[in-house]
Amino acid sequence: MQRFNRDCENTKSEKFIVYTTLAENLYNQGLIGVDGIEDVKHVLQSFSIEDVSDEQLTEDEQEKLADRIKIVLSNLSRST
Repeated sequence: MQRFNRDCENTKSEKFIVYTTLAENLYNQGLIGVDGIEDVKHVLQSFSIEDVSDEQLTEDEQEKLADRIKIVLSNLSRST
């Protein structure tokens, strides 16, 4: 958890990548009822591609991250 916390504080892109990966894994494992999932969803809902446009992600990577976030939020919304 300390590693995740450090990564989330480096750049916004890393934060959203970590949260997206966490949400995808929780969903894939059927653990959408765990404590904190609403906090994860809230962070992902706050995502804006402009937040990461000036960081170390290519335009293609930015779009892929945005797509991943949309998919995982859709999956989580359908499941709750």
